[in-house]
Amino acid sequence: MRRVFFCFLLLVFLLTSSVAFALTGRCRGKIIKEGVTKHFLINNCGQPDDKETFTLGTGSGATVAETLYYDHGGWTYIVEIRRGKVSKITKEKR
Repeated sequence: MRRVFFCFLLLVFLLTSSVAFALTGRCRGKIIKEGVTKHFLINNCGQPDDKETFTLGTGSGATVAETLYYDHGGWTYIVEIRRGKVSKITKEKR
């Protein structure tokens, strides 16, 4: 019974840690995750290698959104910025 419980806990840990890894990154030892400000991101990761800026919505409800691209090794980290904060982090093999 203990062995089954231990295996279950291990499985839960592995699943949650892989989800957390997919949603975070590190720059200069600081954790970059959803909700941190663009200012925090730029201060710790530097200027992106490329970026796209676009407007979401129309009229007075319009907001500026950005997609920042950081090339690191064989990977490109894609960071979406909405309302001045990181809203999504994805990673793609180049």
